[in-house]
Amino acid sequence: MEYRRRGWKIEERNWKHPNAEVDLLVRSPLGKLAVVEVKSDNFSSLRSTRVSQGQKKRLQAVAVHLSTIEKSDVAVHLAFVDAKQRVEILEDPFW
Repeated sequence: MEYRRRGWKIEERNWKHPNAEVDLLVRSPLGKLAVVEVKSDNFSSLRSTRVSQGQKKRLQAVAVHLSTIEKSDVAVHLAFVDAKQRVEILEDPFW
């Protein structure tokens, strides 16, 4: 997995919050937490349509919730994976 290759630790898979389910919770080598939405992709230019406004709001709400627990900012990432298992990660794609 691309996160491990970059030195990130996968802390949770399919983590459930009352308002959303997060595909991955990952922690950077520097200790920063990120919530990750994983999407299959053909690396087209239409990526922005792959995540609905409701889904964006839920991911952001989870990040805010976790930031109160972490006492630190929590990032939101989108990870796009194609049929050949190539991964592109967009960090904080909503702002």
